[in-house]
Amino acid sequence: MQALIATEKWQYNNEVIETTLGLAEDGVIDRLQMHFYERWDAAPLLMEFFRSRIPADMPIEAWEVGLFDVDESKSEAVLTEEVTKTVSQLLAYGAGRVLWLPLAADPNGTGGEEKRFGLLEPDGTPRAVAGAFEELVRVSNGATLQPLDSEGLLGFVARQGDKATVVAWATDEAVEADWAAGAGSLLGATTTTASGATGIGTSPVMVEEIGRAHV
Repeated sequence: MQALIATEKWQYNNEVIETTLGLAEDGVIDRLQMHFYERWDAAPLLMEFFRSRIPADMPIEAWEVGLFDVDESKSEAVLTEEVTKTVSQLLAYGAGRVLWLPLAADPNGTGGEEKRFGLLEPDGTPRAVAGAFEELVRVSNGATLQPLDSEGLLGFVARQGDKATVVAWATDEAVEADWAAGAGSLLGATTTTASGATGIGTSPVMVEEIGRAHV
């Protein structure tokens, strides 16, 4: 780590970051725009870092979010989960806008290898993940969002009026969640715990129309 910090590239990048944050702190810019191509579990750390350095009321927008170097052995379902978790975490921790790049798949490697995971096929045909992304847009637009990080679950709660929508997944083994009974969407379905109860596993699930007493 120390060797990396000592490089000229690191120092240049750090100067750019500090200058940008300084512009935000001084009110020269009215919103912070960011790019994110890391794993989904790094999103909260980045968002919390930005929030610690910019005015509390300054919007954060993620104009470029994506996955690079996609492993061809991963199934479409696994990649869809990665996209869902990444977008959910960015939204949960305060990103007001999340744009996925590229929109269409980019098979720019040898042998048809895909270097960047898109929401559409190269010819514009929607992939399964496009539906999941659309669902996240639908439930988050106009809603008040807050992170979900308790009792072994991650995700977010989107509130509109006296109802809420929860997007959640387990960090490890399935978590009992009777309030999610019957849930099913493009984001996946509930599972069953070892005790036979309704549970949420490691795959994201969307549960809509939940009363305030449950979340």
